[in-house]
Amino acid sequence: MAGTGRNDYIDKLVNLSRELLGKNSYKINFIGAQSPKDIRSLMSQAQALIVASRCEGFGRMSAEAALHHCLVIGKKTGGTEEIINLCGGLGYTGGSGELAQEMEFFGQLSEQEKREAFLEAIKLFTNEASAKQVCDYYNQILLEQKNR
Repeated sequence: MAGTGRNDYIDKLVNLSRELLGKNSYKINFIGAQSPKDIRSLMSQAQALIVASRCEGFGRMSAEAALHHCLVIGKKTGGTEEIINLCGGLGYTGGSGELAQEMEFFGQLSEQEKREAFLEAIKLFTNEASAKQVCDYYNQILLEQKNR
């Protein structure tokens, strides 16, 4: 688990993982804040990214995850919901029980189903795709000016 938070909350999560998983609690590694390069590397190695934030602006980390073959399991709010709608992924609206159901469903997806979000993200969020979208928009403005 990467990221920062209040120490009391992190301690609560560590204790909860020990309580629930016992000797298997080592399977959850709390690694704290990481550099952007390390986060990208972690996303490339992961199969899914859980975005449980109450609200994300654009949902940049969700788009980055999709570009790294890492399916998003996220709360249907703000930018996370937008990225899931655009690229694919799994969304939930409720609490931890619903998140657990989506995680279980994720385990049943085929590799092709998991790959679809990556393919959509390439169409939308690579540097080349962004440049094409900007050029298309400028061309649209020029065409509208010409037709006036």
